Amino acid sequence: MDRYDVVVVGAGNAAFCAALAAREKVQKVLVLERAPEDEAGGNSRFTAGLMRVAYRGVEDLKQVIPDLTEEEIARTDFGAYTEEQFLDDMARRGSSSRSARRRRRTASRSGTARERSRCSSMTRGFKALS
Repeated sequence: MDRYDVVVVGAGNAAFCAALAAREKVQKVLVLERAPEDEAGGNSRFTAGLMRVAYRGVEDLKQVIPDLTEEEIARTDFGAYTEEQFLDDMARRGSSSRSARRRRRTASRSGTARERSRCSSMTRGFKALS
């Protein structure tokens, strides 16, 4: 019988982030998902593994999505999703001043390499965790 240090139930964005965080601390992490492999990933499946980040325009997005092609840029209106909009969306989750400080920090760091890299390998699939 195989033994695991951590077992994560589900294979959506939060589950993969939890599994990746666990893998930083322990050797063996198991991710369990009831959906067929080609349907696994929860809502992340529909976003191609992308996460919400604040950005001012396509130049910011190119830092987050380095393989974005000129053709994709030309045919897509990316608009902007400012830190203020990010904060407004997050404000619905909590109201304490401590939560407000966390929301400001999350919004201001959302597009930085350090914050992005935390869950960036989730799109590599289950095998990356074993």
